[in-house]
Amino acid sequence: MYSEQTSSEQTFYARSAMEAAFSARIFPALDGSAPLHTGDAPKAAIQEPTATQRSVVDSVQQHLFSTVGGVDQPQLLLLVRGASGSGKSTLARALAKMFTSLGHRDCLAVTATSPTTACIAPRELCRLHTVSAATYLIIDHASLLSAGQLFRIACQISQIRNATKSKKSTLLFGGLNVIVLTDVQLRSPKGERNAGVAIGETVINTTGEPLASFTLTFTLEGLPESRHDDWGKLLERLESGGSTPEDDEILEKRVVTSSQCFLPDFHSEPWASAPLLTYRNEVAILWNNAALRKFAARTGQTIATISARDRIGRRALTSGERAAVRRLALKKTARLASELPVCVGMPILALVDDGIALGTVIQVLSVGEEGDLPGYGNNQIFLAASPGWRCEQC
Repeated sequence: MYSEQTSSEQTFYARSAMEAAFSARIFPALDGSAPLHTGDAPKAAIQEPTATQRSVVDSVQQHLFSTVGGVDQPQLLLLVRGASGSGKSTLARALAKMFTSLGHRDCLAVTATSPTTACIAPRELCRLHTVSAATYLIIDHASLLSAGQLFRIACQISQIRNATKSKKSTLLFGGLNVIVLTDVQLRSPKGERNAGVAIGETVINTTGEPLASFTLTFTLEGLPESRHDDWGKLLERLESGGSTPEDDEILEKRVVTSSQCFLPDFHSEPWASAPLLTYRNEVAILWNNAALRKFAARTGQTIATISARDRIGRRALTSGERAAVRRLALKKTARLASELPVCVGMPILALVDDGIALGTVIQVLSVGEEGDLPGYGNNQIFLAASPGWRCEQC
């Protein structure tokens, strides 16, 4: 179909598909277990794609158009690097939507090494035996793979694809076009070089076997973050199994309740206007509370404290199960909060990737009520149950 179109027509359809892909929203849906929900569900904040994200999509589109148009194309090996929060997973979803918009979704296989990503989109993720029919493969969170693991996966894919074809391919991944998304700053399990670092060095395993150089490499800009040389060296020593007395002092300064810990003024900018986090530690709790109080004072909104929505499969936890979770050891719960204060209109940053990626920003548009309200106190309403929404990737 595309071989009969002019270059300008292809560009138009490509741009339209890309805009549609990046217009993907996170649509919340009502949780069927909640008997009552009032008002509209929260909607996701939409961010414009960066120039690098557009370049990645453009490169894949041009290769796809040529491939389906019957033009002989070299194998596409594309590497996308980026720190946490730079939009790698967003880019992966946009690419998948692009293939769907163009009617070639069956040509694409998507996989990820992150357990959370696998839970978010289990129907999207592929297994090794399913890649034989695909011509493109996206590997998200490749930084959780070691260099040797990625090399073995590439060999297995080659064997599977060659077993189903009369013409054998000697190319890596059996000639499959591969897009790898990785964070080169992360270490793979057991402290080995992660796949992203190995690809950058064009060496994929410890025996020195060369990996075919990836034809395209893009680097996404991450969110600004503060780094401390002493802290980085401490992490390196811990990874090698060694530590020093100075390490104890560094750790002590990061304990919120310690007299040596320096905390910023969370009532000042930029802390006070930052979105709420699904917090995991005391610093985030202080940050959230200060930002929430300032937002409530500025807008006149009432602060509502809601319960977290833990789930077993598709079923919400019972009150007894929630009580049992609260009694679990720290290593099993990661000190996740069982309650979260919110305000209507307040943006919330939901961490969906366990610290690997920052997650998704949503905005609270309404707070549903279930059961009797315990009453007012200090301009706060403590709800008997949660509002009854959940976020779904769309």
